[in-house]
Amino acid sequence: MNRYYYRSDHYNFALKGVPVIFYFNGEHEDYHKPTDTPDKINYPLLQKRTQLIFTTAWYLANSKNRIVADKK
Repeated sequence: MNRYYYRSDHYNFALKGVPVIFYFNGEHEDYHKPTDTPDKINYPLLQKRTQLIFTTAWYLANSKNRIVADKK
């Protein structure tokens, strides 16, 4: 309904065939509002998510074979 992927920076890269990974944790009551301030960040959860993204990128960059893109 909200077409988050199509509104993201990722979309135009994917449209041109550049592989992308889209991570999104959903909306919250302060989503895209001035009230979305740093004091509301769950830093332990942010650390876990950052480690997931780093590990995924590390795996992809260091794999013997490239992943196969699903062109469907």
